Amino acid sequence: MRFSIDVGSELELKLYQAVLLYRNDHGNRHMATVHGVVQQNGDGSPGLGAGQLLSTANLRELARQLGTGCPVEFLPDHVVARTPDLLAWWTPAAVRPMFFRAGSELESISGKRFPHPALLFVVRSNVLYVRAFLPPKGRIQTPNWPQRPTGT
Repeated sequence: MRFSIDVGSELELKLYQAVLLYRNDHGNRHMATVHGVVQQNGDGSPGLGAGQLLSTANLRELARQLGTGCPVEFLPDHVVARTPDLLAWWTPAAVRPMFFRAGSELESISGKRFPHPALLFVVRSNVLYVRAFLPPKGRIQTPNWPQRPTGT
């Protein structure tokens, strides 16, 4: 079997493993196996070796090999966590405007400014979560907070 992928330069990739996915007729049970590739006969056509159940560790290794990990990077002070499928950050307590749906019982105060606690934002699987947040003292600093004293 021959295939080509344009990756911007010459690169030879050889088939060395195959993942087979299984499910039952109802689609509520799934299983995956990983198979090594063996060469059959003299024509060089690939065949599948014996399979092993795909474990979480196998899946993590596959994701790592495919390059889905996060590279090392410097993040802004307010970013709490970042993974390939999650971003979490916080904002300090502040007075902020609040907006309410037109026609609601709160429409009359829409756009007015109210005190907010520190807020923690988490985006995961295209969903935004917002929670009140109390930053631990001495762990997170902002320009408005006292800085740690330098060693004396």
